[in-house]
Amino acid sequence: MIKHKLIILLVVLLNCKLVAQIKYDTLIKTPAYNSYYSYLYKAPVLVSYKLYKGGGNCSRTENHFRFINTLGFEIEAKSKDYAKSGYDEGHMANAEDFASNCVLEESTFRFYNAVPQTPENNRGIWKRYEAEIRKLSQTDSLLVVCYNHFGAEKLNSRIAIPDTNYKFVYSLTTHELLLSIGVCNNTLPTESKPNKEIEGDVRKMVKH
Repeated sequence: MIKHKLIILLVVLLNCKLVAQIKYDTLIKTPAYNSYYSYLYKAPVLVSYKLYKGGGNCSRTENHFRFINTLGFEIEAKSKDYAKSGYDEGHMANAEDFASNCVLEESTFRFYNAVPQTPENNRGIWKRYEAEIRKLSQTDSLLVVCYNHFGAEKLNSRIAIPDTNYKFVYSLTTHELLLSIGVCNNTLPTESKPNKEIEGDVRKMVKH
């Protein structure tokens, strides 16, 4: 039984890509976060934001992802791409991190801040780390970076689906890497430790 589980874990880890491909077409700057957006993938390759004392009382129940034609009608995802797909509209810059400012929180509901995530990932491991990062932000100013490695699968034959979601957290006080995690974006999401190449490429991309 143990051997069988190890084989399954190995297969899952092999499906998690280990090489960074950080290529984007345009940088979208918002008051809350920056989105490094790819026209090819029709999704953000990387999203970064600063966080200090994240959290608040704004409700997200009335917010929903909106297509506002920022980049062009065929270049962005739309709600219909996700409809009945089985995938969540997975936040990169987390809405609850900005819940002390309702305008900023609402601004996270943009498709250039989202990628297709399985419910098991988005509502499981990914959500757990979002909560842990908010706790870290209560005592330190952070730089949070979410990087997506895309595979061949597409949502509605249009929107690239990440095979792995990565999250890196740096202290803006000490410039140390406080947290790094990779999560296979499938129905059996598994954590892995990003290799130094990926972390190094991300660090170069978002200098602090």
